[in-house]
Amino acid sequence: STFPSIKFDSKIEVINGAYVVTFLTKKDKEIIKKVYRFKDFQSASWVEIDLTLPQEQNVTYSWQHYIYTDEYNKEPNKVFVSQKTELENKKTFLVKKVEKGNFNFPKEISWIGLSGKYFLITFFPQQDIAADAEVKKLDKNSKMINLRTSSEQTSYKLKFLITPLSVPILKSVGEKLIQTIDWGTFAPISKLFYEILVFFNKIFNNYGLAIIGLTIILQILTFPLTFASLKSAAHMKQLQPQIQTLQK
Repeated sequence: STFPSIKFDSKIEVINGAYVVTFLTKKDKEIIKKVYRFKDFQSASWVEIDLTLPQEQNVTYSWQHYIYTDEYNKEPNKVFVSQKTELENKKTFLVKKVEKGNFNFPKEISWIGLSGKYFLITFFPQQDIAADAEVKKLDKNSKMINLRTSSEQTSYKLKFLITPLSVPILKSVGEKLIQTIDWGTFAPISKLFYEILVFFNKIFNNYGLAIIGLTIILQILTFPLTFASLKSAAHMKQLQPQIQTLQK
């Protein structure tokens, strides 16, 4: 939170389906105003922060963890950035996992995200104001993000998305957020199994039946190997008396 040491008066409203929380205070007869807008999106939430300052100054936001509570504070987190690059003379964005470093909005990256085991929080800074993003490695598992405007401002807007690591939600948001999901060592196989589960779920509208369908397909695919193994075991069983005779 900006100015965490200052006491703010707060007000909660519902405007156009969004929860709006306004923090207002007077510091030396000057007004500081922070407005947070929470808008539900499927099982996720878009949050917009509007900060109004009495005079020009640099604005800094710091995030140490995607959920900052005692229970999750030591859970490992990852940082991803959508970095500008050129492929075949075309400008595009590649999603990269980073351990530390400094990046510039919007010159180098379009968003930066902090991911835990189940959730992702992705920051989309104001595009017309340059800002620097610093990724700091606190220890073996934990990282911290600092967002700081490159110049002094009297107002600043920051938008971020808080979402579970859900494939349908991340796909619907776009921005290549789907690439923040860790599919594991056997990623191609994991993705294939996931697509099969989704296909069967669309047919049966039941993930239990979808899992049964996936199991049947796996049994069919592995049947040649299973059959060869059973055939070999049966052949060895037939040879067992002769082997015992030779051993005697």
